[in-house]
Amino acid sequence: MTLHTKTLAAVGTTLLGSVLLLNFAGRAVVLRSFQELEDQAVRHDVGLVRNALAEQLDALGAQAMDWSVWDDSYAFVADANEEYAAANLVENSFVNIHVNLMAFMRPDGRLVAVRWADLATKQFEEPPLMFQQDWSADNPLLQRTLQPDGVTGLILLPEGPVLLAGRPIVTSTGEGPARGAFFIGCAFDAAKIQHLGQATGLDLSFASPSGDEISRELLTAATGSPGPPPILVRPVDARVVAGYTLVRDLHDQPVLVLRARLPRDIYRQGGRSAYTLVLTVLIVGGIFGVLVLLLVERLVVEPVRRISGEVRALGTRQDPRARVAANSRDELGRLAESINVMLAARERSHRDLAESEERFRELFENARDAIFWADPQTGLLLNCNQAAATLVQRARADLIGQPQSVLHPPEKAAHYTTLLRRHVEQQESLDDDIEVLTSSGAVRTVRISTGVTSVGAQRIIQSIFHDTTERRQAEQQLQRANAMLTAALEREQHVAMQLEATMQQLEAAMRDAQAANQSKSDFLANMSHEIRTPLTAINGFAEVLAEEITSCTVCPAHAGCETRQATCQHILAIRTNGKHLLALINDILDLSKIEAGKLEVEQIQCSPCELIASVQSPMMARARSKGLEFRVDYASAVPEFLVTDPTRLRQILFNLLGNAIKFTARGEVRLEVQYIVDPQHPELRFEVHDSGIGMTPEQLSRVFQPFVQGDASATRRFGGTGLGLVISKRLAEALGGGVTVDSTAGQGSVFHVRIAVGTVENAKLIARPEDATAAKPAASPETALNIKLTGRILLAEDGPDNQRLLGFILRKAGAEVTMADNGQEALDMAWLAHETGRPFDVVLMDIQMPVLSGYEATRRLRERGYKLPIIALTAHAMSSARDKCLACGCNDFCTKPIDRAALLETIARHLHKPAPV
Repeated sequence: MTLHTKTLAAVGTTLLGSVLLLNFAGRAVVLRSFQELEDQAVRHDVGLVRNALAEQLDALGAQAMDWSVWDDSYAFVADANEEYAAANLVENSFVNIHVNLMAFMRPDGRLVAVRWADLATKQFEEPPLMFQQDWSADNPLLQRTLQPDGVTGLILLPEGPVLLAGRPIVTSTGEGPARGAFFIGCAFDAAKIQHLGQATGLDLSFASPSGDEISRELLTAATGSPGPPPILVRPVDARVVAGYTLVRDLHDQPVLVLRARLPRDIYRQGGRSAYTLVLTVLIVGGIFGVLVLLLVERLVVEPVRRISGEVRALGTRQDPRARVAANSRDELGRLAESINVMLAARERSHRDLAESEERFRELFENARDAIFWADPQTGLLLNCNQAAATLVQRARADLIGQPQSVLHPPEKAAHYTTLLRRHVEQQESLDDDIEVLTSSGAVRTVRISTGVTSVGAQRIIQSIFHDTTERRQAEQQLQRANAMLTAALEREQHVAMQLEATMQQLEAAMRDAQAANQSKSDFLANMSHEIRTPLTAINGFAEVLAEEITSCTVCPAHAGCETRQATCQHILAIRTNGKHLLALINDILDLSKIEAGKLEVEQIQCSPCELIASVQSPMMARARSKGLEFRVDYASAVPEFLVTDPTRLRQILFNLLGNAIKFTARGEVRLEVQYIVDPQHPELRFEVHDSGIGMTPEQLSRVFQPFVQGDASATRRFGGTGLGLVISKRLAEALGGGVTVDSTAGQGSVFHVRIAVGTVENAKLIARPEDATAAKPAASPETALNIKLTGRILLAEDGPDNQRLLGFILRKAGAEVTMADNGQEALDMAWLAHETGRPFDVVLMDIQMPVLSGYEATRRLRERGYKLPIIALTAHAMSSARDKCLACGCNDFCTKPIDRAALLETIARHLHKPAPV
């Protein structure tokens, strides 16, 4: 392509690109300006519609004002006289003022009169549902209407939108109080919208906001923004544009979307203007392009042709000193000077090439690696450097003209020659280890790197030999070292296998220990059952004896009978030691569950104030019996509720406060409560202060060890097993906290308890928790035992002593009791009574019985359809006992030794429940 053609193409392309760019820029700028004018016009017209709608509402409000301050209206609301309605509430009145609705309402919301007129038919019709019934006196719309300014606006009813105005009904002088509310309204229907469109000269439509993009954008823009709703402008097509805005009701809520359609006259005028601009530029650009071509031909193309001819002439001459004539001072003259500079540079490059070849020869001769050149066709050696001659221990003259096979041992020469020829034919470089034979017969290992290259105009095979003999020897030594290392590694693996076997033995020993621990737990659970069963009889009959001795009137001098008093002391000793034995069993079971990892804690919502109150009452009574002062102090407000295990927390506080009272002879015991507000880990903290015997540092170091007290004398003086503190510490840790202690011998101790409170973000803080936790006197056993039972009870119990005890308790409470000696007998008797129509009201089912266990008897009764209450009696105190009883079909659960009050309360609760259908 000639320079003339390139210039023509460049000018044409530039002109075309300029026109297209100008067309794009013109349309972008001009049309954008006209589109902004169009947007302003649409917004202005939509504003006119809103103003017109506001004017109609103002006119409606003025009409409502005229009717509401009319003395006749004031009287009509009071007496509802027919003359007023006959004279004013007629069809012509509605037609004349172009309204559909009039409603009179008293301040209490009762309707006096309401009319709805169809302006087209001039007939009254049923009013909207909103005005068909009385309102409540606190209706928000009624309350706003009764205000001096009343209400005016659009309201969206199920029947459609209505323009509504309401004013309080007062006298013509504006005096009150308001006797009622007057509403006047106009249906905002198609006819009303058409009239509004004719008034504004626009194509209008109203619709409820839907889920389309326009509605969402309008609602988003209107949310939280004061002032009138925003106006959105969107083109419908090339000829029509639409403006959208929201219409708010009288509650200032967006209920309708207003759309106004207008022709796009402004936008089309902008398009015509942009088209005219581009056409004008195209004509002017064409003329300009022709002039540019002529000038370029004269000023550029012709001089370039001249310089090009001179350069071709120089190419045919062999004189490196010839140059091009530079006759002008412009860019073409500088181009000629640049060509001359290039020719001078070519002259210098010839000299540099000669020098480079000389340096290449020096590098070739002085290279440390051996270099051989061979002919690609014949394979004969063409040249080699001094390092190559030294490597094979031969003179260079003896090597030139020899085949390459003379460089290698005879047995491998043919293989190396074939390998080299194959790489040359495939035009691939060879990089491998080969052997070289020296003139002395020694074999050396070299790394060969070979390929076909050019030296001047000649193609050669260049092979570079790097002597690797010493490296191979080092590699062999390294391989021997690796072999030794591998042997050492194998020995380590053998040691590791022995270690793994030892670990497996340790794991087996651990499993044996866990099995032994489980056996211990099972033994403790069984022993608990075996001890609790006779304890039921011991504690129960001791309680019965105490009641009988107390109420005995046989002896005339019973009040001062020494035998009676001594007997009471003996019975008290039996009950006290029985309770102590039961507490000991419970502590041992708790510790067993903790050590076996089976301690279960609940996470339920409970009130800390109620929990502290339940602890405060018994502790206060115990402290007063020893002459001690006991109080609860709050260092901060506490939450209304917390999430923890209330039973375990109560057990911790009972243990620590009981110890504090037990080890304090004089002074006080104090419980301090504090809520720590921490966004990450909120805690409830307790501090138990006492002024008792205290502990030494040596005693403190082992105070949380099982079966340990301060010293042996403390055990003898105060009693106890030494389990309370370790159980309390483990329970606190399970509740997300812990227990620590500060103590000074002879001055007292302070136990610190922390527990996590769970999720309490929504709990309010109680500023004065001491008022909410005022200690209440504990309910007396005598009050609990006054419970009376009415009904038939089947007692399934295999122990004769427990039969007599429980039968005595139940009969004394008023129940009719029938005994069953085993589970099978209980099953047969309960089902027979059910079949004969005289069912037992409650079945007390001992869990461990001969012939058939209580679990199985209960399960079979439920399978037969037995629905009356069954209450389990068991001496098992493990946490899973209750779940197992409830799972087999029992309604409730009582543990042995039997708590008399708890048993009677449980039975009474189920006796009063309606029988299931």
